[in-house]
This record gives sequence, structure tokens and C-alpha cells, in this order.
Amino acid sequence: PRVRSRMQKTFGLRMLLAYNWLFGWRRRSEQAGGWRAHDWDDEAASIEYAKWRHDETAHFLKRFPPIDFTGKTVLDFGCSHGGSVVYYAEQGAARVIGVDIADRQLELARNYLRHVSPDGRLPVEVRKGSHDRTPVDDESLDILMCWDVFEHIQDPEGVLREWRRMLKPDGRAYVSFGPPWYHPHGVHLWECFPGPWTHVLFSERTVVAARHYHKRDDLDPAVVTKYADLGFNRMTVGRFLELMRRSGLVAERLDLHPVMGLRPLVWLPGVRELFVTEVHCVLKRA
Repeated sequence: PRVRSRMQKTFGLRMLLAYNWLFGWRRRSEQAGGWRAHDWDDEAASIEYAKWRHDETAHFLKRFPPIDFTGKTVLDFGCSHGGSVVYYAEQGAARVIGVDIADRQLELARNYLRHVSPDGRLPVEVRKGSHDRTPVDDESLDILMCWDVFEHIQDPEGVLREWRRMLKPDGRAYVSFGPPWYHPHGVHLWECFPGPWTHVLFSERTVVAARHYHKRDDLDPAVVTKYADLGFNRMTVGRFLELMRRSGLVAERLDLHPVMGLRPLVWLPGVRELFVTEVHCVLKRA
């Protein structure tokens, strides 16, 4: 049985690699959106990434109706290197809090804040969060921003309940994530798998093994055996909407951005999961 199991794994891996080889003409380099993947131990490269993220925040905000940050208390949920935290402060926010669960990202964010505001005049700070608690007071937020984070959260329902707890009665959460799970590239590893729906056509274990084959990084293949270990929570459009309803939040605005402009398909249950590339949503307390 063990030999058969190894043979099956090897065959599956070879099939997956061959399938994606057929789509090699679509493979992108790690250069995407104007920035290149960087060594997180390289301080200068991390500052450059934070600057890029700062500039991209203006494009991110175009996904929503105009937002007035003046005098508001803002939370940047999943603040990463701190670029967007600075941007919100520059728009007139009275206070901006950046939260992340990764110590290294918080360190890089603090470094970026020192770089752009050595005198500490910007009304910004970063805090360490956890998977089940955000260090922000009840009903203290006017605006919550969450950009390309929700599909990586371990306990998305718990996080939505946290958002409701922190928002003021008239507060708003602006959420954008994608692609959802059943999108052709819902596993978010385009640089490894240019073939569409690789994560659906092949077993979870085979996809994870192929990811290790390509990346050859410091993640231990013996430990990392499933999508969740890589930070993907299989978030679909339908699951997001159901979790939102259960959490006591409602969508004031919902935009399902379609693949290749195929907008009629995004409103068909089931089918839409295959053709939604991004979810943009404005949430408020029910």
C-alpha cells in the first residue's frame, strides 16, 4: 500500500506539472503590478514595497464610492508593511491604526513609519492582532479598511463579528478580496500554476507538493500539507455572504467584479463562483 501510495503521489505530481506546462505561455514572472517579490530581510526593498503599496491605495479606493477620511478613526486590517496606513493619515484621518498578526510585517511597518514620519507627527500606530481578537475598543471605528486579506483569515466568521464589535453604529467596513476559491486561479499561486482550476482538478496534497517543488523555500513540506497551512481559507462568494449575514453585518454595497467583463454570469448562483475575480463590499452593522 505504501508503494502504491508513493506511485500515485508521483503520478499525480507529474500530471499536475504537465498540465501546467501546457499553459506555460501564460506564466507570469514574480513581477506583478509594478513590484517584484523581495527579500523581507532587505530593509531598503521593504521600504520600496511599502511605497508601492502606499501609491496603490489610491487605486484600491476607486473600487468604492468616495470616502471622507477627515477627522475619522480608521483601522487598516492587515496593514502589512504600512503603506496604506500612511495613505489614510494623509487623507485627513484623525487616527489610523494598523493591525497585523505577523511580527515581521509589523516590524517592517514600524520601520516605514519612522522613515516617512521621523518626527512622529502622523497620527498613526501599528498593533499586533491575533486570530481571534483585534486590539481595538468596542464601537470606536468610523472606517475599517481590509484589502486582499479576507481570503487568508483563519476564522473569517469570528473576524466579521470582531468588525461589528469595533464599528460605531454609523461606521463602515470597506472590504475587497479576490480571486475567490473557485476562480480559475483561486489558490493565488499563479507563478506556480498558470493552468486554470489546478487546485480543483488535482488533490490538495498534490497541489501543495507541487507548490513546494516550485518554491523550494523554508516551509517544511512534511508539515505544510494543506491549503490552510499556506494561508488560503477556501473563501467563496457564497460563503462570504453567508458568514456576513451570520455575523450581524449587512452589505450596503456589493460589487462582484467579473472575469473578462462577463457581468451577467456573476449573478447566477453556482456559476458565478467560476467567474467572479474580485469582491468589493461596503458593510455596516445590521
